[in-house]
Amino acid sequence: MKHLNFIYKAKICLWLTVLSCACEPGHNDDITTSARVTLTAPDSIALFRAKGTVTMQCLTNKITWTASEWDSVRVAFPEVMRGPYNITADGKVAVSINGGRRKVYRFRAANSYVEVMKHPPEIKLDIQLVK
Repeated sequence: MKHLNFIYKAKICLWLTVLSCACEPGHNDDITTSARVTLTAPDSIALFRAKGTVTMQCLTNKITWTASEWDSVRVAFPEVMRGPYNITADGKVAVSINGGRRKVYRFRAANSYVEVMKHPPEIKLDIQLVK
C-alpha cells in the first residue's frame, strides 16, 4: 500500500512539473527594441569622429540607458524598452567647417521627446558646437 501511495505522489509531482514548465513565459519582442543614435549637423559642417556620452531616459518609468562607445558619429543601444525618451549627448567632435581643416569642438545635443517604437529606430540628434 505504501508503494502505491509513493507512485501516486510521484505521478502528481511529475504532472505538476510538466504544467509549470509549460506555463513559462516566452520572450516578448514587443516590449524591447534596439536603437541607434546618429549625430547630425548642417550641410556646411562635416562630422568625422565623436567621443562623449549619450543618455536615453525613458519618460514613462525614468529608466536611463547610457553609452560612451562610439562608431564614428553613431552610438548603438542593443536593448531598450519601447516608448517615449528624452535623449541628450555631449562630448567632443572632429569637424570640418566649409571644407576647411579639421578642428575639435565640444558639442551638445538634445531632444526632449523621441518615440522609440520601430525596430530598430534611427534617432538623429542635431549638434550644437561649443567653443
